[in-house]
Amino acid sequence: MPHFQHRAHGLNFQSDFELAGLIEGAFAEPDVLVRFGSVEPHLEAHRQGKLMRYRGWEASKSHFLLELDHIAKYLVTGGNHILVEKHPDASLHDVMAFFTGSALTALLQQRQLFTLHASAVQTAQGAVLFMGKSGAGKSTLCRAMQKRGFPMISDDVSAITFDDDGTATMLPSSPTTRLWGDSIDGLGEQRGANRKLRAELDKYLVPAESFCNQPLPIHKIFSLSTHNRQTIDIQPLQSAESFQALSLFTFRKNFYLGQELGPVYFESVTKLARLVNVAGIARPAKPFLIHELADAVTQHIAPPPHAHSPPVSAAHSTA
Repeated sequence: MPHFQHRAHGLNFQSDFELAGLIEGAFAEPDVLVRFGSVEPHLEAHRQGKLMRYRGWEASKSHFLLELDHIAKYLVTGGNHILVEKHPDASLHDVMAFFTGSALTALLQQRQLFTLHASAVQTAQGAVLFMGKSGAGKSTLCRAMQKRGFPMISDDVSAITFDDDGTATMLPSSPTTRLWGDSIDGLGEQRGANRKLRAELDKYLVPAESFCNQPLPIHKIFSLSTHNRQTIDIQPLQSAESFQALSLFTFRKNFYLGQELGPVYFESVTKLARLVNVAGIARPAKPFLIHELADAVTQHIAPPPHAHSPPVSAAHSTA
């Protein structure tokens, strides 16, 4: 079976199947192995101690298992191995849709990285993140900022590490943005130019216009929300408010708890709230004034970097 090599979140992945959307890599030693195989023979050894089960997944100190009917089972262990048992009727597109979400998040957490529900772009002073709940506009804003000269770093899930000197560093993910059809329309782009995330969803994988593939210190974090007024309001958050927002938008917080990594989660939120300025952005719920929102954000952050990272070729960024 041929092996595919990819890179994301600062890690080298060697896989039995193409990890569509991730940058292609070339390396001698992988950090993570992704294999096809049967999950059941490996589970008994992991189910001896404390076990958390919740809505299609289970976790312990030594493993994470995601089970999706008619798609796949994903067994994540050691921060360096993902075993995928694909359902015979599932497409690889369906398998990848959940691989890059919950399965990969569990692996990042096993490596003691902090996972935030946020998209990110590059500025002259570092990474700027947009966090919020699903539907808040993180991915749409990330795409709009690319059009204003700010290269993308991550979409939807941002992996963060803390350097020895205390710097909070954003790790680049993959050069694609997941956008709903109406968001693509609102940005003045064409849906048909992009591949669907899953056949039954009106959601698309949109290749980045430009992509920063280097880790960057985090300059600022915006917390996105909606309100019933027709204004866009930006306000700095106090320390306690920052902590609450970062805790609320920790991506798959329960995964930390199930894998007995609660201290990693708590220490990460505490550090990030102390090290990085966080501001709240409230936008109108309807209509989604994406261009006005992007203009308002641009006025509050550093200018685009003088030398953009080169755009990633379509062969690297789409299936």
